[in-house]
Parts: sequence; C-alpha cells; structure tokens
Amino acid sequence: MDFCIGTGGKYYNTLLKYSYIAQNIKNLLEKNEYIVEINNPFGGGTEVTNSGFLARQKYPAIQLEINSKLLYNVSNESFLKVLNAIEEILYNPSGK
Repeated sequence: MDFCIGTGGKYYNTLLKYSYIAQNIKNLLEKNEYIVEINNPFGGGTEVTNSGFLARQKYPAIQLEINSKLLYNVSNESFLKVLNAIEEILYNPSGK
C-alpha cells in the first residue's frame, strides 16, 4: 500500500458531512498508479490524532499516511510524483 486515507474509521467520521471526499482523493491517487486504502490500517479518528481532534472541533479533516518507501532514498522524479499527487489533492479534492 502506498497511501492510507484516514477518515476516522470505527472511532469518528472526521470528514463530517464531506465523506464523499475520501473516495475522490482515492481516485486521484489511483489515477497516479498508487495503491490506496481508506481507514486501513489507520483510521485517524481518535482524539489524539490531528484529524480526530479537528473533527471534534467541527472542522472536517483527513489523515493522509504515505508509505515511507515513496519518500526516502528515491529518485527526484519519484519524489516529485508524490508531491504532484498531493498538490492535486489539495487544489482539487473533488477530483473534477
């Protein structure tokens, strides 16, 4: 797995009324040929996670886990591909 999108899992829906965004982000990452899971193995919904804390304050949030094999000891081209995918998520979370 390359990315895990944490939306609270069994603990809390951290996206609040924006749950559809998780699938859009997954689609964007898979379009870039990454293997993506939602809430597996991390949900990110407990009070001690950033996304869990923010959601309890009524701010929708996700926790994006990136496999370290994509970040360390890789070519500049591979690292830039990850950054571009994240940029696409930030500027186009609806996937349109």
